[in-house]
Amino acid sequence: MNALEGIPLLGIALILRRGRLRAFLRADRGRSVWGGLIAALAYGIVIWAYAHGTIAPIAALRETSVVLAAWLGSRLLHEPFGRSRLAAAGIVALGVLLLAA
Repeated sequence: MNALEGIPLLGIALILRRGRLRAFLRADRGRSVWGGLIAALAYGIVIWAYAHGTIAPIAALRETSVVLAAWLGSRLLHEPFGRSRLAAAGIVALGVLLLAA
């Protein structure tokens, strides 16, 4: 299901933002392909881990990626890491601790 949702989204992007999509793909095609491959690999690893382990600690570990993504966004993409993101990261971290306990 995860792979199939990309087909209608691509269609919508082609209809609504054809010019911007074409320019984006010309400029960032390589990064887009690598990002998609890494995302698919990460999803596969999670499914594999669910099949071989207890779900709660795996889910807790998976949720830490939200905190890591927020931190990377602030460092690599220069997104603001204000109070709201700090609070959200704290809530996720608390949830991870509760799931792991």
